[in-house]
Order: sequence, then C-alpha cells, then structure tokens
Amino acid sequence: MAPFRRCLGALVHSAHTLSTRRLILFLASILLLSTTLLLFTPSLTTISPSQLPAALPAALSAHIPSVPFPFGGPAIHAPPKALTNSTRSTDRWFGSYHWLSNPFSSALTADTRIALPPQLERCTVHTYYTTPTNATQAAADDAMLLTWRRAWWAAGFRPLVLGEGEAQRHGLYDEVYRARQRLSPELHTELLRWLAWARLGAGVLADFRVLPMGPADDVTLAALRRCQFRGASRFRGFDKTLYTGDTAAVEAVLRSVVAHPPAADVASIEAAAPAELLREEARPAALADYSDAAKKYPGLAAADLHKLVNAHLHATFRSHYGSGISILSPFSSSFNAVHHAALLLAHRLAACPPSPLPTSCPPHLQTCTSCTKAAAIHSPPTYTNASSTFLLATVPHPMLTLELTTHDLSLLRDDAAKSVRWLRRSAPRDPWVRAVTADIVTAGAGNAPRLVALKAAIAAPPGEKPLSLWATDATAGTVFGNDAEVAWTLGFSLPGVEKLGLELPVAPAEQVVAVEGVGKVVKLGKGGKGKGKVLGVVEGWCMGDTEAWRFVDAWSARRRAVRMEWSKGERRFGVGLGEEEK
Repeated sequence: MAPFRRCLGALVHSAHTLSTRRLILFLASILLLSTTLLLFTPSLTTISPSQLPAALPAALSAHIPSVPFPFGGPAIHAPPKALTNSTRSTDRWFGSYHWLSNPFSSALTADTRIALPPQLERCTVHTYYTTPTNATQAAADDAMLLTWRRAWWAAGFRPLVLGEGEAQRHGLYDEVYRARQRLSPELHTELLRWLAWARLGAGVLADFRVLPMGPADDVTLAALRRCQFRGASRFRGFDKTLYTGDTAAVEAVLRSVVAHPPAADVASIEAAAPAELLREEARPAALADYSDAAKKYPGLAAADLHKLVNAHLHATFRSHYGSGISILSPFSSSFNAVHHAALLLAHRLAACPPSPLPTSCPPHLQTCTSCTKAAAIHSPPTYTNASSTFLLATVPHPMLTLELTTHDLSLLRDDAAKSVRWLRRSAPRDPWVRAVTADIVTAGAGNAPRLVALKAAIAAPPGEKPLSLWATDATAGTVFGNDAEVAWTLGFSLPGVEKLGLELPVAPAEQVVAVEGVGKVVKLGKGGKGKGKVLGVVEGWCMGDTEAWRFVDAWSARRRAVRMEWSKGERRFGVGLGEEEK
C-alpha cells in the first residue's frame, strides 16, 4: 500500500503544480481525440474466421474469436415474424372475416371502404445463391432467379434469395467454418445453405431451379402453402434441391452434422444427416427441378434456361384449361373498347409459348404434347364457374354501362338535370350484375345472391385452381396490359403483341371517348364539378354494379400493393430483379 500511496500523492502534487492554461490545453486535447474517434470510427459488424487470410494456419484461426469489422457487410434478411392472419386496411379497403356474409360493404363500415377477405400471410420459400465470378453465368443465373421468384410468388408464396451474409449470422457458422477442411466442398456449401435457412426461421428451402409447375390445388403445394412443418424433410427425386422443416428440426440436423462430421467424400446433407432427423417424403408431382438441365437438355445454352422454364410454365398453364380462354362479354357489341385489353391478353395467353426447345417436356413429366396451335378464345355473355376455361373479366363502372347501352341519352353530354330525371324514372337497375349472373342465380333474385357469387369467384382462395382474372375499366390497362404485372400475377412472361403479329379490330371511337370520359368523372368523384351529381345518382341507383366495380378495384389494388411492398424490401439485395424493381 505504501508505494501506491506515494504514487497517488505524486499525481496529486503534479496536478496542483499544473497551471490553469496547461490544464485547459490538456483537457481540450482529450476532447478532440475523443470526438475524432467517435466521428471517424464506422459502425461495427463482426468478422468471422472465414474472412481471415487464407494463409493463416487453421490451428491459429480456430482460436481467434470473432472481432469487430469496420467496413459493414452484405445486405441480409431479418428473421421473419410469426405467421398470422392479417386484416390490414387502407383508406380504400379493409380485411374482414365477414366480407361475404353481407354483399354490401357499407353494412360493415361507416365509411366508403370495401370489405375484402383477410389477407393471409404467405409462406416463405428460400433459396441460397452466391454470385459466380463468371459474368456470363452470373447473368444467366440472374434471369433464372427472376423466373424463380415470379413463379413462386404467383403460386402464393413469398420467395427470398439468401446468401452467405445470412449464414454468417448463425451461431454455428464459426464451427462450420473450422470444420471445412474435414468436409467436402459440396457439403460445406450445403451447410452454409442450411445455416442461412435456419437463421431465417426455416420453412421451405429450394434450389433456384426448382419451380412450382402444376395445378394450384395440388396437395403438395397446398401443404407447403400452409407453412406448418414438424421435423425436417427431404423429397424423393429432389436430392440437394428441396427441403422443408421447422427451426428446431433444422438446427438439430445442423448440430448433428457439425458434431459428427462425415467422411470427406460425403457431398450432401442427405448422406451426412441421420435418417431419423431428416425423413424422406414422396416425390412432389407439381414441382419441376431444372438443376440437372445440362444433362436433360443437352442442346440448351445456359443463357436460355430461363426461356425454356418460362415456356414450360406457360404451356403448363394452357394445359390446365383445355377449353381455352374466355372473355366475359355481356354487352359484346357495345363494349369493344371495354374489353380491348382483355382481348389482347387472351390472344397472348392462347398463343404457343416461344421456346428454345419447342418439343421438350418439363423435367417432372415423362410425356407431354407440343403446342401446335393457339387455344380457343370465347366470349360468353354470362359468368359460369367452368374449370376448363380461364376467364378474363372487365367490370365497367355503372355510369359507363349506362352510357354505352343507352341510345336516347348521354350521361356525359346531356344536361345534368335531364340525366338525373332519366335515371330516377327510366334507368335499369344494376344491368351489368344482372346480365352476367343470369346463368348462376335464379331469375328474379335480388342483388345479394348475385354479388355473393361474383365476389366468391373474384377472390378465390390461393389454394384453389385460379379460374379467372378480373379488372375494372379503369385498371384493365394495368392488370391485363402491363407486362410486369401480368408476369407476377400468372407466374410467367408472355410473348409480345408485335411478336405474335396480332391485328385486332379497333374499338369504335365513340366507345373510346365514353370510356375516357367516364374515367375522368369517376376520378373527380361525386364532389366534382359538372357530372359529380350524376355520378352520385348513378352509384345510388345501381348499388350492385357499384359494389362489384369497387370490390374488383380494391381487390386488384391490394394484390399489387402487397407485391410492391415485398418487392421494395427485396430491391436492396440486387439479384433476380425485374426491370420494374431496379
């Protein structure tokens, strides 16, 4: 204690002998140094042993702990939240379990929002990808990743592309890295895939060349979509390309392989993990694995793989609807302008898909029929719940329906007072809804059963076979005509109108003027000058047609909003992006 007291006394004496000026300079120097460190030291992440120089001895690197890394790392996905049924709402719609119990949304809310079915969270399907050094292969992979993302999204899933950044955040990463010299390179890569997958909460792990290619109501797809997994599973015929599992089971497989490394020639999780921890399931009939495409399609260039897969997706879609494509046309001669966008899409869907190998079959099919002619296109005046056709339907605003079907008066050109008198005395009530439901609802029935039948068809659950795609006169150009929107909705891109050489009849000019004029009035709303009062009377008189129009408008808007929200979050990862996402 005596030496310590003498040292302390010397420090106190030195402090007393410092002049005030020197003390201020000393403290200012300390403050400047601290500020410099705070401003110019970047935020810290961690560096793992894999980022150490390759020449560092393994025996030494195994004992070096994770240390702060000052330059940041790659963008990574955050672990997901628990799946719940969502009732998200906006100023245009709200989710309600009672959306079908009352045909009119006004009975469920005091405002003008539309009641939609609750929005179900999508099960996440993950893939693991590291960009190769070969630029040509990287470009081919990027196109394939986009095809993979679109197909899984259209099938009702939430696709995510993972990388080593997610794997590095797993607690077992350092152990896997230290064991790499005892493992084959293939197994080491597989373990990184599983680490990234486990970090994100497990669920479904698929190679980016495994895609859903079957009916939406397939039992395997339905089971995957429920996202309720117990234990880890692999699938017969999908070695190293498809797994499912809950987090605990995936972690158990990882810990088992890390604790008991297999022989150096073992190249897969299937061979390394105990059978009791990774059970084998039956071969899924609705999934196609193109990971071995070089052998199955020997004449195919790597850069054309995504084109072949897209063609197979399109051909598979066509095969589900043997009777072709239908365009709902209750007033066909008067509605050419209304149905023009749907007619263009129908021809693109009906066409044979362009393919680098036109006579090839998807890898999960032994035989298939090559496309030799376009599918049939029909224009039924009424809606029928036929599973052999795919229906495209454009719902017109009731003001547009009356404008195009009434010949002795124009709601756009005539005096507002005259239009209101005609509406109250002579206008038909809900002409569009009554016309399209004539074959599915008893004659003389009111609006309630008609609206219920239509809404159930429009908002079919994701587990059911899609039988239709709906738009309004205001959104048909986007829903039916926007290439990116169509590709994300259906799961594949379509040949362009120019490539098909289509020469469709031009809609009469007066119909085009009516569509544009009513669109402007509806956009201004009931409070708009001029025709705002007429619009209010039309919507009050034709409540059924108005409800159908607003329901389809809200349904397609929410579908797009959900996708755009997910797409915005994926944009920063920079792989497999469409042009509209970049």
